Amino acid sequence: MMNFYCKGHPERDVDILQATDLFEDMESNEVRPTVITYSTYIHGLCIVGCVEYALKFIWGLIHKNQPVNTYCYNAVIHGFRQKGEVYEALSVLEEMNNHGMSADVYTYSILIGGFCKKGDIENGLGMIKEMELCNIKPSLVSYSSLLHSFCKSGLMGISLNILCDLGASGYEYDRFVYNILINGFCLQGDMDSAKILLEEMMSNSLEPNTFSFNGLIHGFCKLGMLDKALELFRTMLQIGLVLNILTWNVVADGYCIQGNLEEALKLINEMKELGINPNSYTFSAIINRVCKDKEPENAWELFPPMLKNNVLPCDVHYDILIDGFAKQSNPKKAWIL
Repeated sequence: MMNFYCKGHPERDVDILQATDLFEDMESNEVRPTVITYSTYIHGLCIVGCVEYALKFIWGLIHKNQPVNTYCYNAVIHGFRQKGEVYEALSVLEEMNNHGMSADVYTYSILIGGFCKKGDIENGLGMIKEMELCNIKPSLVSYSSLLHSFCKSGLMGISLNILCDLGASGYEYDRFVYNILINGFCLQGDMDSAKILLEEMMSNSLEPNTFSFNGLIHGFCKLGMLDKALELFRTMLQIGLVLNILTWNVVADGYCIQGNLEEALKLINEMKELGINPNSYTFSAIINRVCKDKEPENAWELFPPMLKNNVLPCDVHYDILIDGFAKQSNPKKAWIL
């Protein structure tokens, strides 16, 4: 019952009030909670944002000599990280050590992820070193946060060195790690290295997902290499990957950048045939291209198809059109819009 009330579900939120009532029922019926009961309740408290209260609850348990385990503390550490308070989370780790509680790989992975999200790579690396001193082998998840931070900072050489060191240490790369580096190279415009990693990933029997391709498609489109982006796009369709709206929008945008509006409009029909509805961004890219070609009247004609696709014009669409008419010395039409 405690598990039912404290763990979130797509169709049901955490009901911490019912969980608290359950504790009172246990006390009135002289049922002694176990460490699993306590840790589940603490986890529920942290999910609903009562992290400080959860920590005080742990203090109360320790004061009463009740059982507390690493999972209890991990829930609080994760709760502080979710709130962006990673240094408070670090103080909880120190408190664990003071109470003779050993942190585990999950504890450190939470903290490494928190520091890296804050851009504090130095403390993230410090956590890895501390794990090694405590004879705790970092997981691939622990390193993934660091790889993501280095890639985000454009330090691809360091990222590759870490990847090679992991392989030499016996770690097996997963799709998530490959995707981080592929996206990192794409952000730097190094499409050759990104494509090599995609091919290496597939040769290691790891099936790429939509995210694996999206970065490459976006990167090629950004560099004006639409033919290479379309090659990957068609590969995704051939291997049966579910293309999300982002993928379609990137390709539509690529067509628009090259001025190929006819193909961009064809793409919308292709999307609909596959059950994917174009969104506001799909149309804004096309409207923007038409206005850049100094044909705002033609862009205005796109509003009926938008409505037909249940996409309501927003301020972005109007802004583009107003700018287009103004630049065409048609202030009257711009003012009406």
